[in-house]
Amino acid sequence: MEIAIAGLVMFIVLIAIGVPFWANLAGVSIFIIVAGTHLSLSTVSQQMFDAVSRFPLMAIPFFLFAGHVMARGGCSGSIFAMFASFFGHRPAGLPTAVVLLAMVFSALSGSVLATVSAVTVVSLAPMLKQGFPKHLSLGLFAASGTLGTLIPPSITMILYAPMAERSISVLFLSGIFPGIFIGLCLIMVVVILSLRRHFELGTAATWRERLLHIRNSLPALGIPVIILGGIYGGVFTPTEAAAVASVYGLLIGWLVYRQIDWKVIKECTTASLRSTSMIYLLIASACLYGMVLSYFQIPQMLTQAMVGMGLTLATFTLVAMMIIFILGCFMDIVPILFITTPLLLPAFIGFGGDPIHYGIILIACLHVGQVTPPFGMAIFVAAGLGQEPAEQVFRGAFWFLVSMILSAAVLAYVPVISLYLPTLWMRAMG
Repeated sequence: MEIAIAGLVMFIVLIAIGVPFWANLAGVSIFIIVAGTHLSLSTVSQQMFDAVSRFPLMAIPFFLFAGHVMARGGCSGSIFAMFASFFGHRPAGLPTAVVLLAMVFSALSGSVLATVSAVTVVSLAPMLKQGFPKHLSLGLFAASGTLGTLIPPSITMILYAPMAERSISVLFLSGIFPGIFIGLCLIMVVVILSLRRHFELGTAATWRERLLHIRNSLPALGIPVIILGGIYGGVFTPTEAAAVASVYGLLIGWLVYRQIDWKVIKECTTASLRSTSMIYLLIASACLYGMVLSYFQIPQMLTQAMVGMGLTLATFTLVAMMIIFILGCFMDIVPILFITTPLLLPAFIGFGGDPIHYGIILIACLHVGQVTPPFGMAIFVAAGLGQEPAEQVFRGAFWFLVSMILSAAVLAYVPVISLYLPTLWMRAMG
């Protein structure tokens, strides 16, 4: 117990002095392992290497690269133009097109920040032209961009899958209906806001123009078809699908939209490598953290304590959501994922919950944290690109944040939304 208390104090001190999270988690875990267990350092190093050498994790750098390439390669602009041609002349039509763009782009990239960036770059000028307040527009971009955590291919799901010992393909399926559901809730909010404020309407496009926009967007829309169709058609694994998406994104950005050159490729590669390095360091350090929890049987002790308090699955789910919501105000998605999952997932399963359902609850709560003050990363990305103070963007995102919290609660207590497609798929596979 003394070692655990000393480790906790060390963790808090290191956070306070600004030590990177992965180094903090690894350092404290190694301290506890050396001082309080009989595990050898050779075992520790082998576990860290094994944690980052899993084949499914190779999908992460490929999906990150594909997301950057498609954000820079003209895919988002062609898709937005298509949706705007159908909805831009209707009340709430343009913000509806923004949410639809975010949903589709999430299926292209799997990255929240790439989605927020792409949506903001192509949508801000048209939204301002129709009279939408800048802070409200940027708040919408930040909120809708978080759909990248749920709609497949989701990098968060790739990270969660080995922790839950579940297939990435099944987790991808579980995120389709929840992602659509949250997207529809966001559209409902923008419709209400637009009808109350009477924003300007755009000019209706002709069917010839719409067909032209559809033709221009078809190469980009082929990416989710290739990714998901290839995975569930048995053509390739999620990792291979990520590699195919990267190559396909490069080709259409270079040959079709003509916005990819060697400079862009270099910038996309550098950004992807930086993000991948950070994620892999977190995975390795989280492995040590998991070793500490397993050695001292902390998840089992937590489950027994919760049962002893008389909690049910419903009340434990509420407690878990509150913990994740609070952490989301101060931390990024990946650290929260690695800290809470080894603790909360065994307890959730112990109460009779499904690990796939817990993954959706977790990710739905995590994506709320991307737009909550004071450290919502999606807000800061949108604010930076839109050159607006972050405080104003937080204010513009308020009603979208309320919608996201209520949507997460519905997903938590209506599991069929998350489990219907995985159940159907597993039955079909025998």
